[in-house]
Amino acid sequence: MFERLKLKLWFVLVGTALVAKISYFFIKHSTFLYFWDYLGHVQEAINISWPWVGGWNNLYWGGYPTLLYPPASHWLLKALIAITPSTSVAVSFFVVLSIFLLLHSLWRFSKNRLSDPNQQLTAFSLSIACYVLSQSIP
Repeated sequence: MFERLKLKLWFVLVGTALVAKISYFFIKHSTFLYFWDYLGHVQEAINISWPWVGGWNNLYWGGYPTLLYPPASHWLLKALIAITPSTSVAVSFFVVLSIFLLLHSLWRFSKNRLSDPNQQLTAFSLSIACYVLSQSIP
């Protein structure tokens, strides 16, 4: 019983550390919308219409294949932009929501696929470490 409680506490600590790092990024970089390809996704979310047409979007830099991104993400971002006071708040909320969903899915995967609590913790921690190291977040 104590081992499972310790494992859950570790999951919460790892998740909290990741969310704290992401939150620190948003606080430190108020112009984060100009990083990476945020502007292209915001532009896609603002201009998206039904029916969603896949293919090549050439409106941002050299373009990008829209089939690589799920259309629901742009629809959700469009809805968030409509109900929040600013675009940057909507994008911040969207990114944090995505990270929470990532943490939850990694936790569920490690819990359902692995029986040993130590293996669960190791798989979850390494997944988070790989995610954080693959990002260029300061």
